[in-house]
Amino acid sequence: REKDYVKASKLSGSSPFSIMWKQIFPNLSSQFYAQSALAFAGNIGLETGISYLGYGLPYTTPSLGTLVNKATDPDVMTQSPWMWVPAAILILLLSVSLIFIGQTLRRVADQRQSLA
Repeated sequence: REKDYVKASKLSGSSPFSIMWKQIFPNLSSQFYAQSALAFAGNIGLETGISYLGYGLPYTTPSLGTLVNKATDPDVMTQSPWMWVPAAILILLLSVSLIFIGQTLRRVADQRQSLA
């Protein structure tokens, strides 16, 4: 509301509805992309953490957190790493890739806005 482009639109006689749809919402798209990607990565981490602690999905339900939870057993951790290592690597890759995707979408939206 305090940005120069909004003030210029008000001075030119644009309606508040027009200012909102043509000026403000397009400039919020980059923030929306970045925030949604970070929230999705955070939700994956939250589900994994809660399931790892035993408060999430039932133990019989396949989940990244329940797979990593099996690593708390010393026998599984040392003798069967194929049960928990792929899940741990997948959690890492999912989180990092979602953050990169969100940042890329934000940069693309920022570049598109600077051209307009």
